[in-house]
Amino acid sequence: MKRGADFIKLNTNAPTYGGPGHWCRKEMSDDEIRAACAEAHMQGLRMAAHTLGEAPLAATILNGVDCVEHAHFTDDHIVELMAERGTWFVPTLLVNERNFDFSPEEQGVSPRHWRWLLASREAKWETLIRARKAGVKICCGTDAGFQIPHGSMSWRELELLIQGGLTPMEALVTATANNADLLEIEAGRIAKGRLADLVLVDGDPLKNIAVLSQPARLRVFKGGREITPMVENVCVD
Repeated sequence: MKRGADFIKLNTNAPTYGGPGHWCRKEMSDDEIRAACAEAHMQGLRMAAHTLGEAPLAATILNGVDCVEHAHFTDDHIVELMAERGTWFVPTLLVNERNFDFSPEEQGVSPRHWRWLLASREAKWETLIRARKAGVKICCGTDAGFQIPHGSMSWRELELLIQGGLTPMEALVTATANNADLLEIEAGRIAKGRLADLVLVDGDPLKNIAVLSQPARLRVFKGGREITPMVENVCVD
């Protein structure tokens, strides 16, 4: 916080590859999670957590995090906890799918780990369906930095959210109004008093979300001022 962080993320659990009911384990005790959340909240900061499902995820939610990332391997009880406590959910569908753009050999992944990736690939859809049905607040994030570049593949997360059952409008709201609400920033909506951070689209993303993958069809405004795209300099001898 002294260095300027305005959002904190914990790593409360990790995979164990043990099979159904034993896909993950806690990496932090209840007391540690509770203390970290209490300290962040006392300073007015939100707390997120890298999470997987089963008992560790329930403990993470019960001990005070505001937002869970990934959250594979849930059940109805966990989703009910999220809805009751107002816990935000960032599915990060793309970071899991991205693993299947490469072979296990290309990634150096063991058969045991590959089995876990396949299981989580199925589980993430179940979590999303349950969360949407229960009214859990869903945001959009890609886990960029791990096989995913910042920005240029974000549209694919929206595409996957739609594939998982959200309407195109619901998907767009996760990346705009919902993200702004979670981060507590005055953006995400076109309204009086909100920051004029806008993307103007030459096309209709409600009909074809992939239009967002074409930079030439997007105009970006930050604080009401248009951002000129960077043009690569070419030196000619």
